Amino acid sequence: AGGAGAGLNLLDRGAVSEVWLTEKNRSLATFWRTVVTRGDQLAAQVRSCEPDMTTWHTARGTVAAADNEGPVDDLDLALAALVLNRCSRSGMVNPRVGPIGGKNQTGRWHLRSRWNCDEIADRIDRIHQLGNRIRIDEGDAIDHIAELDGSCGIEDELFLFVDPPYLVQGNNLYAQGMSFDDHKNLASALTNCAARWLLTYDSDERILGLYPQHRVLGYEIAHTAHR
Repeated sequence: AGGAGAGLNLLDRGAVSEVWLTEKNRSLATFWRTVVTRGDQLAAQVRSCEPDMTTWHTARGTVAAADNEGPVDDLDLALAALVLNRCSRSGMVNPRVGPIGGKNQTGRWHLRSRWNCDEIADRIDRIHQLGNRIRIDEGDAIDHIAELDGSCGIEDELFLFVDPPYLVQGNNLYAQGMSFDDHKNLASALTNCAARWLLTYDSDERILGLYPQHRVLGYEIAHTAHR
């Protein structure tokens, strides 16, 4: 799932009837589940939240507790995940991130540079309104893909957009990265999948070697995806 931008954009435009999101990171899965089921409450909390360093440290501690399988309220964890995403340098939701502007808030940008509470809350409200067309699964997406082997009977209705953690950078950024064996398992699941699919990766010869029979489109992109 991650940011789920592709799927939610298609859903909002009416290009697809439903979106099924699968996320292994507990904090992210909880965030999306809360947006769908308790989005009105989460949006209200966002509108009243003006993050400072205390808020940020609390959020990072909440995510760390979730990573250690501690008991955390879903609404608290969802807000913590959002604070880390919007107020941390990398935007990653894990306990290793640092705050925008640094711990002394002396950088060019500050903690709330990407925190527009009303805009974020409006987005949550919009997704919540679409909630009856969104399914959230917490777990390993490879397992779900492997189940689509032609025995389910719904494969011709599905299109998979797969955006896994990249082989090198992903293990440095995400709380749940993927080993090369994981990437091989993903390749096997997709190759045997009866549904249509599209996969995104960075350019890595090891990964390309896992898909020798499939069409690969290469393109260059700098850090300008927002354009």
